Amino acid sequence: MKYSGLKQQKTTQAVRNILLLAGVSLAFSTPISAAEISADEKENERIVVTGSRIERTSAQMTTPTTIIDSAAIEMSGIKNIGDLLNRYPALLDGIGGAANNDNGTGTIAQAGLELANLRGLGTNRTLVLVNGRRHVPGSAGTSSVDMSMIPASLIERVEIITGGASAIYGADAVTGVINVILKSNFEGTQIDLSAGITDQSDGETQDIGLTWGTNFANGNGNLTAHLAYSNEEEIPMSSRP
Repeated sequence: MKYSGLKQQKTTQAVRNILLLAGVSLAFSTPISAAEISADEKENERIVVTGSRIERTSAQMTTPTTIIDSAAIEMSGIKNIGDLLNRYPALLDGIGGAANNDNGTGTIAQAGLELANLRGLGTNRTLVLVNGRRHVPGSAGTSSVDMSMIPASLIERVEIITGGASAIYGADAVTGVINVILKSNFEGTQIDLSAGITDQSDGETQDIGLTWGTNFANGNGNLTAHLAYSNEEEIPMSSRP
């Protein structure tokens, strides 16, 4: 009986030692696991870099943004995107007239060009992008883009950032940015015909546009062509009182 009691006492002591070791092991395992989780979180930390070539939606922009979609362009009936932009207050100069398509410099270098001029502070201070990238200038010696050279039928939407964006896009975006997004994977043939006249029976306009596109290489490539003709009758100052 004494041997049995001693054996039972040793067994009880062994169980206590095992439970004590398990508790110590559990106590040390908790902070180690937390450290591993913290290390994993640091490894998965995301670094976001923004710039003129980074695609972003209007919801991610912190500056005031106006969006003109293809439906609004079609409803306006305007074939020159520059004429449509002239209707927005941010693209009007200080005297209430359109700052685009003028010859205010006293030379003919910019006559007939549709140059974006946000807030009337100069065309060189407004950056025009096509699909988020800089476009070929339309005025010699400047970075100003001729908006009339961008086919309206190929435009998916126009994003106008009316706040200063020079911190992201550079010094030529002091007054804002106009980003023209073109349609992708255009297929088929589209013909646009329009004509107009003023209420004084002058200033006749005719516009004809032909757009054709097709995909190839199992949808990995696309070829799009656009041909347009536009004619607008001049209206001399002497035709109005």
